[in-house]
Amino acid sequence: MAQRDYYEVLGLKKNASSNEITKAYRKRALKYHPDRNLDDKKAEEKFKEATEAYEVLSDGEKKAQYDEFGHDAQDLGAGGFRYTSGFDINDAMNIFMRDFGGRGGGSDNDIFSMFGGMGGSRSQRGENLEYTVSIPLKKAYEGGKVSITIPRTVDCSDCKGTGAKGGKLKTCPQCKGSGRIQSGRSAGMGQMFMSIGACPSCGGRGKTAAKPCDRCGGRGSRSERSNISVTVPRGIRSGKKMRLRGKGNAGGPGGPPGDLYLGVEVTDDEKFRREGDDLYRDIIIPFYKAILGAEIEVPTMKGHSRVKVPAGIQPGTKLRMKGKGMPRMGGKGYGNLYVVIGVNIPKRLSEKQRELIAEFERSE
Repeated sequence: MAQRDYYEVLGLKKNASSNEITKAYRKRALKYHPDRNLDDKKAEEKFKEATEAYEVLSDGEKKAQYDEFGHDAQDLGAGGFRYTSGFDINDAMNIFMRDFGGRGGGSDNDIFSMFGGMGGSRSQRGENLEYTVSIPLKKAYEGGKVSITIPRTVDCSDCKGTGAKGGKLKTCPQCKGSGRIQSGRSAGMGQMFMSIGACPSCGGRGKTAAKPCDRCGGRGSRSERSNISVTVPRGIRSGKKMRLRGKGNAGGPGGPPGDLYLGVEVTDDEKFRREGDDLYRDIIIPFYKAILGAEIEVPTMKGHSRVKVPAGIQPGTKLRMKGKGMPRMGGKGYGNLYVVIGVNIPKRLSEKQRELIAEFERSE
């Protein structure tokens, strides 16, 4: 894929000043920084792209080469600006930290002030929970509310989840209220790779408890058995999972709760068998109805319906009752109900019945 023009990447004109280049990069770097966009590969690529553009355009010599030769300047040997192993996210993070993280100018708190107010959103999120609820086929057919009771942790009612007695918080002494801690590790060749993470003392909030809450011991949460109501969609099948946002365990003090992933198992039914959206029902009829044909009444998931049995039907034959099956989840219409015919052969016959069957045999 062809590289985008560096000025276009930063939203600048070619006569942009050094100050304009720095401001434009700063704006994009803060928007797409990996620390603000966890596990977002697209944001990471945009951050890397903007940083590469900034690294060239903020350097007078590299900028002059780029203005004259464009991206071909990368191939000017020692005088060019190509990265020998390609420009990766580590390069981008190092450049960002070099110019905005206290190295190469600015105070050690520059990066934290740039991310001001971000600490609270980075508090530890609660654990997700997974449970399975069993429902009868009738409930899967009708849909509607199902109540479950599960053990989980919830915000402490005394401290409102803050972990602080009376809800009183103070500025974290370790991160000075930023919620972030800068750390570095060797990247080899005398270089350091700098990274930023949540402060371990306050969990990224920038605040700690003035005094721990007596009830929860500063955890901000307590255990309980919670009654949760969930709406089951019509036609749901076994194995489907529903996500209930915020119904997982409570987060660390001040952190958001996790989610509840509720798996559904539809229990077997005594009368109906289910295959996808279709239902099957076994119906046994007297042998004379199988021979002569008849109209029989069949129980369905919604009352009774009648179906015609053709004369001479064989055991195991399936009769389709269109639209009498399960509702299609997320779609329109219903599956079908298949009546599987069985034939009842009497074990005892009267003399007259025997004579009639014998006469039938002779006629055959």
